[in-house]
Amino acid sequence: MLFFLPTRSPWLNPIEPRWMQCKRAIYSPETTPTVRQLTQSIHDYFHQTNATLATGL
Repeated sequence: MLFFLPTRSPWLNPIEPRWMQCKRAIYSPETTPTVRQLTQSIHDYFHQTNATLATGL
């Protein structure tokens, strides 16, 4: 089932808070990561977050 969300309404998309937390956790204004480093940082963040959530079940 598709749900069409209005444009510019991130509060209606349930993944948006996760992305915001991820960006805050991996962003550093002092460095400019390569695509590989950025991809690895995102992977590591969500792997750790999912592992933490799974242990709480």
